[in-house]
Amino acid sequence: MKPILSPQTQSTLSILLTAKSRLCGATLLPGARASVLHQAESTLGVALPAQVRALFRLHDGGGGSLRLDGHDLLSLEQMVQLWRTWRDLKDKGLLEGLRGRPGPGVRPDFWQPRWIPFTFGIHSAHCLDLDPAPGGEAGQVILLLEADDRRPLVAPDLLSFLRQARWSAAPEAPPAIRWSPYWTRHLFESTRTHFEHKALVASEAPPPLGSGIAVGGGEPAA
Repeated sequence: MKPILSPQTQSTLSILLTAKSRLCGATLLPGARASVLHQAESTLGVALPAQVRALFRLHDGGGGSLRLDGHDLLSLEQMVQLWRTWRDLKDKGLLEGLRGRPGPGVRPDFWQPRWIPFTFGIHSAHCLDLDPAPGGEAGQVILLLEADDRRPLVAPDLLSFLRQARWSAAPEAPPAIRWSPYWTRHLFESTRTHFEHKALVASEAPPPLGSGIAVGGGEPAA
């Protein structure tokens, strides 16, 4: 059974989206059809939280005109494309061995398929966490950062995130450039290169003083 949003929360979400977008001068897209939402959930293999389903039924993304904390609000199509790109990288083993430094209630993964992106900036993305660690809540919002293993908790749910986020109209630029597969691959591949370099530097660093390990191939210190 699909999650159901209370009429009061549905009304709160609708009023918030209308007021905030008008205030910043952004134009949100019309809502997605129920069939499109169902297909997206089928592809992602998840039932989206009720707040998220309501958001997309009201407005299917920001159309490149809205920034939330500097990130584009994605449409369902963009969400699925971004998620598929990350899943393909994971399936190819490109994320193997990478771990994240999680915030409270977040699993220590670098990325996992039940982290569903709904915003995207060139250097980071907000994700719906549908597989939280103990103490977390399904549907909480986390931030995935480029070249950084932190995975901080941003908000307990989508509505809280929308309330606290900084809303702004996006500059005139093709939104496809910002969320395209090129940039999403760049986000993870550059991150992997960053951490591989850190591991290499750490392995070549001299041992700390007093460790009992000789530098330069000699015998261990007595």
